Amino acid sequence: MSVGSVRRHAPDSSEGSCVNENVPVCPYIDQGDARCASRLTLFNLRDLFRYCAGQHHACPIYHRIRREESYPHVVAALACPM
Repeated sequence: MSVGSVRRHAPDSSEGSCVNENVPVCPYIDQGDARCASRLTLFNLRDLFRYCAGQHHACPIYHRIRREESYPHVVAALACPM
């Protein structure tokens, strides 16, 4: 191995994973919602781990998205100008 190179290998199942399977991850984190983008920065790393990878049920953005999914007709009515 040369200086400065990184040795990469995929962990086999006997080694386990570096991802903690017990941490609840927000189901909306990969959907690209602009409201979540503010948390996905180095500046807000604490909020990212607190809400997005931890206590997403305490996140106000999570609840707003859930309400919008539960009541799409209300969201559509609010989006239409009268």
